[in-house]
Amino acid sequence: MAIRWLRRYRRLVLWLLGTSFVPSIFLLLISYYQTIAGAQSDLEKAVEQSARRLSSLMRASEITLKELEISLENLSLNDSRAWKLLQRLAYSDPRFREIGIINEEGLLVLTSLGPVDPPIYVNAKIRADLSVKELQIIGPITTTLMQERSIVLALPTKGKGEINILVDPIVLSTYWNSSNELDLGPDGFLAYVNKQDQKIITGSGILPRDGRISTSVIRKQRLREVHPVDGTNVYIVGEVSKAWVLQKWRHLLLIGSPITILSSSILMFLLIRFLYPTQMLDYDIKIGLKNNEFELHY
Repeated sequence: MAIRWLRRYRRLVLWLLGTSFVPSIFLLLISYYQTIAGAQSDLEKAVEQSARRLSSLMRASEITLKELEISLENLSLNDSRAWKLLQRLAYSDPRFREIGIINEEGLLVLTSLGPVDPPIYVNAKIRADLSVKELQIIGPITTTLMQERSIVLALPTKGKGEINILVDPIVLSTYWNSSNELDLGPDGFLAYVNKQDQKIITGSGILPRDGRISTSVIRKQRLREVHPVDGTNVYIVGEVSKAWVLQKWRHLLLIGSPITILSSSILMFLLIRFLYPTQMLDYDIKIGLKNNEFELHY
């Protein structure tokens, strides 16, 4: 009898079954998009924080180098006071590793470590573009004197030389004074990229092996945020894997699916239990007797 009833009202049963799943599916979809949006927001904050960090370093470097340029107008590079000035400025900011002066011939003649004797020639590829009279970011390079990996912040002088500051790349890629460590997952990254050649200056996480990042190429299985740094030739790129972002959501799905099926089954059972008797002959007779719908004729 029950099987016959189910066959007769199978559309109703299927509709009720489908309807019972709707709230749970709706909640799972909302949680999916909230998870993606939350990860995108966290990535955006990390990229913006990195941009602020670089802007702060650029401002401090520009102020220091312009002060140095003005002071050197009244000093000879052979004067011991010039070396002491470089030394003082290098120690004025813990982010600075070394300060150097390259003359018009491309020779490194003086650093905050002392006079360079004999002067060392610096390849034009790792020097400032003299046609651009503003602070420039170069690198990372291996320094000529100390053989250390550094980022160069260079300012062309009024002649054809430059004054520069060397910075350890870790200054930009490490989250100082942050209680929450930046979590990019097993294959995410945050990178400082040169706009002109798309080469990575520095960064954290698993950076592309070829050392370049193109903002025009975005993979669907990744989340990405790009933020240009005002007044520089650099933009910040942050990227994480969607699969890593959705780990917690999938865990929620594994827990929620059995609960959804169980709750829907219980609801379905209760609905069928309520509706099934109303479609039987015994039920109709009981209702008829209750309402005095039966009459006897002699």
